[in-house]
Amino acid sequence: YIFQQWSCQKDVKHISLLDNHGLGILHMIAALGYDWAIAPILSTGIPVDFRDIHGWTALHWAAFCGRLAFWVLCCVYFLHFIFESSSMR
Repeated sequence: YIFQQWSCQKDVKHISLLDNHGLGILHMIAALGYDWAIAPILSTGIPVDFRDIHGWTALHWAAFCGRLAFWVLCCVYFLHFIFESSSMR
């Protein structure tokens, strides 16, 4: 339900990116292992290295919760993010 409600928002900049517990949608799907949801969420402009209030990224949450497939996907997206960032300099 949270993903459906969040994905219906037209402008991501005007909604809170963290819930009441300090987690973002990317952190929640990492903890749950919803690897199918990572591409649509990252396509909205949320960076793959987005941190929760404790400084954890989706990589941290996926590893902590034992979500190997999601962790691998995060690594791939993160490497792509680093490559894009370094090529823009």
